Amino acid sequence: MAGLVEQSLWSSEGNPGSSVPPRDGHGAPKLGGRAVVIGAGMGGLAAAGALAKYFERVDILERDRLTASVGSRSGTPQDRHPHGLLAGGLRALDQIFPGFKRDLAAAGAVPVAVAQDMQFERPDVGVLPKRDFGISLLCATRPLIELVLRRRAEAVANITLRPACRVTGIVPTIGGAGASGVQVVNGSGRSETLDTDLVVDASGRGAPTLTLLDALGSDRPQTTEIGVDISYATAVVEIPPNATTEWKAVLTFPDPPHLALHAIIVPTEDGRWITAIADHSATAWIETWDALLEASRSLITPTVYNALRYAQPPEGIRHYRFPVSTWKHFERLPRLPRGVLPVADAFCRFNPIHGQGMSSAAKQARLLQDVLSRAAAEPDPIATVQAGFMAEVASVLETPWTMSTSADLAFPQTRGERPDNFAEAQQFEAALFRAAVADPVVHRAMIEVAQLLQSHHQLQEPDIMRRIEAASGSRTPSLSLLARGGARGGRRPSPPESEIQQMPDHIEGALGSLERQLPGRVSRPGEDGYAAATAIWAKPVGPMPRAVVHCRTIEDVQLSIAIARDCGLPLSVRGGGHDWAGRALCPGIVIDLSGMNGVSVAAAHGSAIISGGARALDVSRVTDPLGLAAPTGSVGAVGMAGLTLGGGYGPLIGRFGLALDNLLAAQVVLADGRVVAADATNEAELFWALRGGGGNFGVVTAMRHRLHNLLGVRSGMLV
Repeated sequence: MAGLVEQSLWSSEGNPGSSVPPRDGHGAPKLGGRAVVIGAGMGGLAAAGALAKYFERVDILERDRLTASVGSRSGTPQDRHPHGLLAGGLRALDQIFPGFKRDLAAAGAVPVAVAQDMQFERPDVGVLPKRDFGISLLCATRPLIELVLRRRAEAVANITLRPACRVTGIVPTIGGAGASGVQVVNGSGRSETLDTDLVVDASGRGAPTLTLLDALGSDRPQTTEIGVDISYATAVVEIPPNATTEWKAVLTFPDPPHLALHAIIVPTEDGRWITAIADHSATAWIETWDALLEASRSLITPTVYNALRYAQPPEGIRHYRFPVSTWKHFERLPRLPRGVLPVADAFCRFNPIHGQGMSSAAKQARLLQDVLSRAAAEPDPIATVQAGFMAEVASVLETPWTMSTSADLAFPQTRGERPDNFAEAQQFEAALFRAAVADPVVHRAMIEVAQLLQSHHQLQEPDIMRRIEAASGSRTPSLSLLARGGARGGRRPSPPESEIQQMPDHIEGALGSLERQLPGRVSRPGEDGYAAATAIWAKPVGPMPRAVVHCRTIEDVQLSIAIARDCGLPLSVRGGGHDWAGRALCPGIVIDLSGMNGVSVAAAHGSAIISGGARALDVSRVTDPLGLAAPTGSVGAVGMAGLTLGGGYGPLIGRFGLALDNLLAAQVVLADGRVVAADATNEAELFWALRGGGGNFGVVTAMRHRLHNLLGVRSGMLV
């Protein structure tokens, strides 16, 4: 959403067709000459799209030979089985490659409205209600999804795809601290070394990175394994003419420990269903169509059997076995070899029956894109990218890992350590689904988490917890237990009574949830960094904030607003912290935008997009070399958003007017969480209010300002 709104800020200036606004007059600053991506699967292709803007060239090395049409490849035997590109993964890919969703639909992918077009069947609650939440996904075979993504990557001018190219190792630097290149055997059998600034290992099992760690004498990462030993049988059939219209897709859950069978039916391109039956305790393959039909009769409902019994028998049954889900904790290593970054399956492999792998890979690539944009201005951008990605990747992996492993660990035969509160977690899940049947708000929250649109911590938000308890008829002890789960160890010092009020339990729980969703980016009273987070130009007066949220993305801002709204807490925004009245601070939650300080200039159109946390100095550093200027205040540390919303008096006022006179458009997060672009024609009343009405209409996360030619300034003293 934020990317689309930002594009609209540019397009209103007459820059149609530009999918990514320029960062400066010469495009985005480059972090290096070449990045090499190992693997042309979903993770590697998505990562290449994220890298392309920040390197002169990106080479994707793929072991398999690739075709120009839809087809399975030997390196991904699982691609012959059902795959799900969840709504969160689809959104991430559409942000990396704008228009990807449109292209996938045009290629034949089937649109499916989540909950409305899907038959979710569980043993405890039966069939979940079919509700329209405005969330949709596109169903297709893995080869088609990958082909569409590959075509988008190949269309980028500085991305080169090199098939039939086998990686034999990552070449260490002379000093042994990192990587200097990648050694490959190309399609003609010749060995060569590609020099590179960054290697992204999307190889599937991370062997190149692990081998380099061994060569450098470094420790391998700790590994968490959940042994699932699942096998499944898949068939592709034509959709029968008399097929039901009540659903487009079916997901039938097992009933552990009694029944270990899952089943799924999803539509694909060319009017077909792809169906699979998975078994946690299989000792033999399902070899025939009759055997598959017979197995479907053992499911918790007859839905799958009734649908398939009228289908024409397929040409054959395909099989796949998956032994263990694996999370290699690269994020816990003291450091990675310089210039190496494992992603996707090289980092974390999920039980494929839950359909999370492609979407997790896409969201990791989207995180990489965010980290790259923040690292561009750093003195050592490669090290910054590595550190930034590793600091945040767990927040991307945690939700799908928690959901899939919790479901798998419900089977007694599953190998792996169960959490101490596993029984309570199962009670919570049962209560959650009961509430989802009765309460559309809980149902929507659950769907958003399952589709990787939101963190699983959303299910522990105060309003959702109250609704689950109401549906259960009594307070469920596991709810408060889970709400505290994952918090940092140790007691937080209590703030003085004169500074902040005692916190009710629901507020403390909500702020704790906020900390878990944004690890390391929430400052609380008594913690290191709180004093710096609340330091402003004017001396603070009155109660101090309960929390300062250091936002980096639009989603961070939306989350902070939602927490403040649900808890009834005051909310303020801190940009440069120079407001004379100290209004950057409030007794509730402070949204600190200083981490969102990018400045993008379109010199040809005489305008710039200025992020909500950018200071006057950040703007002048970009505009001065181009001979351009935006009306700013008289102090470089002043935040541009606060300056503009308050009027914007500065040294250029006599020639170019106030800062607000030069505001052309604004990206605003409203109190209900929506993100809108306001200008003279769109959201015109909001735009009018922003230009001089102050900052009480929403959180301005980006502005488009008019720039002026200003090649020099003379100054002096009048005596």
